[in-house]
Formats: sequence, structure tokens, C-alpha cells
Amino acid sequence: MGKVEIVDLITEKGRRFSEMIYHSIHLQETWSLVKNVENIEEREILNYSDTYFSQLMKTRDLGEKHLERFARWQKDESVKTLLRGYEGDQVSFIVAKLDSELRSEMTKLSRIKDRWDRREAWRKLAGRIARISISVYARKGFEPLEIADEACGHLFLRDQFYDSQRGLMLPDDKEENGCLIL
Repeated sequence: MGKVEIVDLITEKGRRFSEMIYHSIHLQETWSLVKNVENIEEREILNYSDTYFSQLMKTRDLGEKHLERFARWQKDESVKTLLRGYEGDQVSFIVAKLDSELRSEMTKLSRIKDRWDRREAWRKLAGRIARISISVYARKGFEPLEIADEACGHLFLRDQFYDSQRGLMLPDDKEENGCLIL
């Protein structure tokens, strides 16, 4: 037995953190269900859950058109896009300034003739690459080659676009402390 406190965290710009995670319909149903409720006992949770999902069924698309398209082998959006929305393409960058020797080692590896030896060498280097890589979802119009150079099949972020305290800094960040950390 314990007590759970639910808080509504808001950014400095007035946006709810929950809106960055949950669909607006889900949040609306949740707020309408608990707007005048101070405490919920554990034995009441099932009733609240049933009410929540019943309300969602009335307001949310349950996917009948997608099921019909699937059954008729017709083209449709991916399940990921249907559930999460279009997130854009994910782009990964290697932050080269965090490991100054990595790029030259990767170049040496790419010259190994035997494909199995080359594959094994890349496998051994994979953890090191992962530790200094960052991934972002590209906004419309984002051009990765404006901030990175391509080498060995990877994008190497130019030094001026990464700060160890602030993360990835895009060219269009207007604020002095504007950044994107993922």
C-alpha cells in the first residue's frame, strides 16, 4: 500500500510535458475523468479505467478503415505511424570531438579487404561508436549535411554544432541556450 501523487509539469514556455508524450484525446479524457477528484482509492481504479476506455471508444478512431485495408491487401500507413504519428526520419551523428581517433580508425577498417575480417573489426568498434553517437528526428527541411560530413558510411557532426553542456546545437537556434538533446 502506498500513496501516489500525480502532478502536472509545465515547461518554462507554458507547455505541458504530458502533451509531449500523450495524444490530446487521451489527455482530454483523463482530465475530464479526474477534474473534480481529490483522491482515488485503489479499489476504484478498475472503474476509472473502464470509464476511461469506454469514453475513448466514443471519441477515438478504432481503426476499422485500417482493418479493412489490411484485409483487402490495400496500401495503408505503417502501424508505427498510426500509433505515434509521423516522426520524420531519424538521423544519427557521430560526435567526433568526443573521440578524436575514431574517424581515422574507421577509415582504416573500411580498407580491410576480407569482408569477414572487416565485419569483425566493425563489430569490435560498434560500442565505441554508439557511446559518442546522437540521434534526432529530422524536421521538415532539415539537411544533415549542413552540420555534418559523411565518411565511412556515417555522419560526423562538425565540432561547432555540439557542446558537451548543451548537446546538439542547430544553426537555426536563435536563443543563446537553445539546443536539442536526444
